[in-house]
Parts: sequence; structure tokens; C-alpha cells
Amino acid sequence: MRYTTWSFTVVCLLSEACGGVDPEAPPASTQSLEVLRVGPVTRASLPLRQSVSRAASRLCDLSADILGDSARNGLVDADPDDGGWDWTLPPSSTSHSSEVSPENLYGAVALAPWAAWRMGIVQPRARGALRDAFLGAERNVLVDSPPDFVWLVLLDDVLKNGRATALARERYDARVVAAGGARAQGEAIRDSRHAAGADGLIAYDLTWLALGALALDGAFPNAGYHADFETYAAIVVDDLTSPSPDFDYRDPHEAFYTQGLAWSLVAASFESSTRPLFVDLRERLLAAQLADGAWAWSGDYPAANLQVTAHALMALSLGIHGRFSPFRARRAAASFLISRQQDNGGWLSTDAQAGTPAEEAPLLDAEIVLSVYLAETGEGLEDGLGQSSAGRHISPLSVLPALAPALSAPGKGS
Repeated sequence: MRYTTWSFTVVCLLSEACGGVDPEAPPASTQSLEVLRVGPVTRASLPLRQSVSRAASRLCDLSADILGDSARNGLVDADPDDGGWDWTLPPSSTSHSSEVSPENLYGAVALAPWAAWRMGIVQPRARGALRDAFLGAERNVLVDSPPDFVWLVLLDDVLKNGRATALARERYDARVVAAGGARAQGEAIRDSRHAAGADGLIAYDLTWLALGALALDGAFPNAGYHADFETYAAIVVDDLTSPSPDFDYRDPHEAFYTQGLAWSLVAASFESSTRPLFVDLRERLLAAQLADGAWAWSGDYPAANLQVTAHALMALSLGIHGRFSPFRARRAAASFLISRQQDNGGWLSTDAQAGTPAEEAPLLDAEIVLSVYLAETGEGLEDGLGQSSAGRHISPLSVLPALAPALSAPGKGS
């Protein structure tokens, strides 16, 4: 897995009961880098702010800090001083292990302390963790996942020196050149996921890669990144509409089905011409939500799943098409996720009922934080946790495949 936010003024609000979309609304591709950067969420509900605060503090604890002691494990510690996070660790852990941090987690995890910083939560520690993650990414040439591109562009809100955006461009350009172009890169990712039996993750990878290109387009207009953005999105949509698609969104027994449905929804929201497909995907995703607000992995694994729910919640917040935002679905999903938070601020990534050892994954913690942060964005008569947002203005600025439930990893090839 490798990862903007578009801006618009609320002209009209359609209630969920209307069930409609505005055919005249501009597609996301005509809007600026505003998929994530919505301004400080000062009106967020107290439960949401408390949840994000606890989780962000937890992720600061678990980071391999470089300068100072933002992890609060001592100036002299056993972590690798690389600014990253472990893949998994026991929930009893209070700090990063001595193992080197995986290179494909930097942006994906660091988007969580960035979201907390945007909300005005744990600011000094969040800033320290973000600074250290940047230093670690800068030193490691293998850090080049799509979430890294978006995170690095957004990070200059914090660092304000241009270095992070420049690094995003450098790493993205090198990756595209090595792949032989944007289309070749996108098709290789699609084919790799298909070969591994993880068709549901095709849209997951390519949508975040599209968002990475869109982030760079916002930072460097007319430099060709918008064309790359359209290319990645088109690969997703072309597969969905193919007579023999790799990912058949009509078949709930596909591996990683709900994640495929969710990220396909975001890809389909990028162009007005895909409105019928967007509506179909949205209705299928909403219909699959469980009574407790969660989503399941697929038709073969019908139990509520934390990571899948976080992905669906992110997609419903990012995939805004025609000023329709399903606020009731977002509220229920955010409430479900917050209800499963552990005392230490994180979440368990394994199902204890299955008899497996309890584990915590910083990636899962971060994805949940990002999803509940995004639950406060978008338009509707209510926000993600039930507070009124009528007339609200969004400020302008712009997995490792598996056939059984397991944490969806951002594989190196993505």
C-alpha cells in the first residue's frame, strides 16, 4: 500500500434520504489538494477527540524517534533511530522494538499524527514524531509508497520548508521512471495483485497511487502529475467495467471484497462520466454495512473487521461525488471503531476468539485514526459523529495478500 483533499464551498446539502447526487458537481479531478487537508477540526465530538488523542500518543510512544525523546523512552534507547514503526508488536509494548522499521509504513502510519496535529491534539509530540518520520524517510531511499507521496506533501504544512514536498517529487519520479511510465507502473501493480489472488486490493493500491499523483499535481501544477492521476484511476475503472474483470465488484466472495468495493468507490468518484458506476458501488458498500456499523472482509468472512471498517469509512469520506455524504453510515462506523479501542490507545489486529496471540499493528492504529478524522469531513446534515454541520465550509487549499482475514499489508510492490 503506498497514499489529498479537494476543496469546495457548500452550495447545497443533500440529505441521506434524498439518496441523490448532483450531476453538475465538478469531479474530484478538477478540485485541489483537499482530500485530507480540511483545516483544524475544532468541532469534533469529545469522544472522537479523546480517541484520536489517545491513539496519537500511542503512535508517538511506538515510533523510533531520532531527535530528542518524542517517544518518551529515554534519550538513549534500544530502537533503531529510523523514525518509523514496527509492523506488529505485543499490545503490552511501550516502545518500538530494536528491529529496523519496514520502509512501506512511513506515510501510511505518519498520516495519523499528522491528522492529530491538524486537530490541535498532542501537537509537540505529534510534530516531533512527524519530524523524525521525515528524517527517517529522507535517509531511506526505499521509502516510496503512495501514502508517502501524499503525506510528504501535506507534511510541509508542519515543516514549512519545502523539503518534504521536494522529497515526494523525487521519490515519485524515480519510481515512475523505473517502472517505465505511469501506465506501466499501474498495470504492473494490477497484474501483481491479480497473480497473488488479491484482486480486491487492486483498487486499494491504485487509488492511493492516484491520490499521490494528485497531491503532487497540487504542489507542482502542469508538471504532468494530473495525467498520471487520471491514468491510475482509469486502470481501476477499466477493470471494473471489463467483461471479465480481475475484481468483480458484483461478487462478494472475492478476496478482500469490501476493501475492493470501498477503494473502487473512490476511484469512480474522480470523473463525472463514472457517475452510474459510483452510485452502484456506493449502494453496494452501504448495503453491506453491518448493524453495529462495521463491515466484514467478504461474503466468506462475514464477521466485523476493524481494518475493513476503517477502509470503508475512509472511502465514504474521500469518495464524495456530487455533494452526497452518507453521514449516518460514517457516524455508525466511527462509533464502532472508537468502541473497540484498547486502554493503551491502540487496537488489536488479531481476533482473540480465533485463539491467536493478541497483536497490535501501528498501521491499523493509524488507519483507524485517519478514518475517524475523515469522518469529520465531507458534507451532510450531520458530521461523522452526529453533530450538526449544516452550512459548514471546507477551507480551501487545497497488503500482503491472504485468503483468510489478516492485516492487509502495503506490499513493497505497491
